[in-house]
Amino acid sequence: LGPEDITIGSIEVNVYSERSSVEPTEGGSGAIILGIGIILISILAGAVMVLLRKDKPTPQVTPVKARGGFSGTLPPPPTTSKPAVTLPKVSCWACSQPIEAQNRRACPDCGARYHALGGCEYADISTCRRCGADSASFMEEGHAL
Repeated sequence: LGPEDITIGSIEVNVYSERSSVEPTEGGSGAIILGIGIILISILAGAVMVLLRKDKPTPQVTPVKARGGFSGTLPPPPTTSKPAVTLPKVSCWACSQPIEAQNRRACPDCGARYHALGGCEYADISTCRRCGADSASFMEEGHAL
């Protein structure tokens, strides 16, 4: 015997059908129902939006007259006045005390301030204590308190 003479096995099946295997469609009525549902939901959402906007107060805009000028009333001015601005006191670089006299001296190189001659016991210094400049270059300065 050869390989052609060997039969492993075979099965033969005959199938017969009495009905068609394709189901008929419903004629598209599902798509119509879906479309109507989407339209109804859109209308409902629009109605809710209109109702929400209707409940909010709208800001009132007053018309402005173009040629007649301002016709409204202004609030009264504040009754309390602003506090006066007080500048810090300037201290003498020789004695470290505030300079309260009307006149004082200033170093033109660094801006250090000193009492005028006779204003403190160190007023007759010979050099600036801040930068070392000669006191002969100090400038007399008058200031308002």
